[in-house]
Amino acid sequence: ALLYLMATEYKIFSKYRTYFRRLRIPQNYGLIVMDVPKKYRSDDKLYEVFNNAFPDEVVSASIVYDMKNVLKLKNEYEKDLLKLEIAEWKSVNKAEKGVPQHRPGCCKPKVDSIPHWESEMARLKAEIEAIQESKDKVATRSGLIVFKTRRAASTAAQIVFGRHAKEWHTAHAPDPKAVNWAKLSMHQSVATIMRIKSGLWLAFFVIAWAAVVTAVMAVANLTALSNIAAFSWLSFIQDLPAFIVGLIEKFLPVVFLIVLNMIPFIVMKAVAKKERLHSQYLVNARIRNYVYVLQVFSTYVYVLVAGSLLNNISDLADPDTWTNIDNLTALPAKIAQAVPSNGFFFINYVITVTLIGAHKELSQVSRVIVMWIFRKFLAKTDRALKKVDCTGKDFQYPSIYISASIVSLIGLSYSSIQPFLCVCVTLYFALTYLYTKYTLCFTKVNDFDDGGYLFRGAIKHIFV
Repeated sequence: ALLYLMATEYKIFSKYRTYFRRLRIPQNYGLIVMDVPKKYRSDDKLYEVFNNAFPDEVVSASIVYDMKNVLKLKNEYEKDLLKLEIAEWKSVNKAEKGVPQHRPGCCKPKVDSIPHWESEMARLKAEIEAIQESKDKVATRSGLIVFKTRRAASTAAQIVFGRHAKEWHTAHAPDPKAVNWAKLSMHQSVATIMRIKSGLWLAFFVIAWAAVVTAVMAVANLTALSNIAAFSWLSFIQDLPAFIVGLIEKFLPVVFLIVLNMIPFIVMKAVAKKERLHSQYLVNARIRNYVYVLQVFSTYVYVLVAGSLLNNISDLADPDTWTNIDNLTALPAKIAQAVPSNGFFFINYVITVTLIGAHKELSQVSRVIVMWIFRKFLAKTDRALKKVDCTGKDFQYPSIYISASIVSLIGLSYSSIQPFLCVCVTLYFALTYLYTKYTLCFTKVNDFDDGGYLFRGAIKHIFV
């Protein structure tokens, strides 16, 4: 039944993915080329290479130039534009206070804001145009090819042009708004180093989080630990009311685990953004893959192992267990028998994730508070108000796919051991479907469309 459902979902995905690839949109006619050999790093040479491979099918070929300075100047220009509009707003709505003025630097005299920001914007615009028109622009190792037909673009994306692995890497061009321009100039050797760095961070968290999860599961087994002589100072736990003990052992470990798992998520997200990935949705896919591996260990494997071991901590701490051959041979069976008891932890985990996710997405408290503060005290112009409205507008696809994959893993593995967990998993997916549909339709929108690129990987995670 599970394989049938997955096959059905993938069939539906394939239908919509095919429809997406048939659309007359830029990314379906474009090709991005990375690691272009030095002698071909010009528009004419690049056009010649692809026109020879696809006669009369190439519309244009353009080398990407290193314009990081332009991007910085553009950001400064946009900030100055906002400041200019605020000064103009003050001159109209707060005219009684006189001409808007400010200090352009520490210990400098005040200047009129409107003429100052106008001159700054003119200066930045002139610098941007000078860099764009300069003949000394530095060509990167990447280029963009535009084809006349979608068929030619698709074929070119699957052809190996290079003689070895260090040149002519091709791929479908991403949505123009999703191009990761800052990484197109990265050398392949640097890209390899960054990938190794990401792998080392991943290995570090996989190893280090064994101790972290063990500590969390120790909180879930305080009663068992209090029976050990080394932890006799925990004996006060047995004197607490059952409600308090249940709260400490059942609810707090789940909250601790969710909060602590945010640390590797933040770090791996930052690390993935440093890699040479030409589009934002490839960055999202890399984040999803890294964090999914971490979650498999931290939320499932380590919880399973640490919970089972700590549940038998009294036997493990007993010297007779290790000296008596009969006790030693019976130990694996006792540990295995403790596996179902971890089902209660997973039930609490799924319920907590469900309720937190629903509350976070439906209320969006943090977003509402930030928007209220900016609207009340800072944003006055139309441009500023529009920018405030776009705060937190991006839907975080990696987070929802990671959570769904882990909950699926827990539900599938414990479906026969702890049947009630199936009810909790069903509730999770039902509520996730409702609030995700609501947020995508009414409260959040992404600047680019990846055509369901992340969904395919999520299906693979569940299948594996």
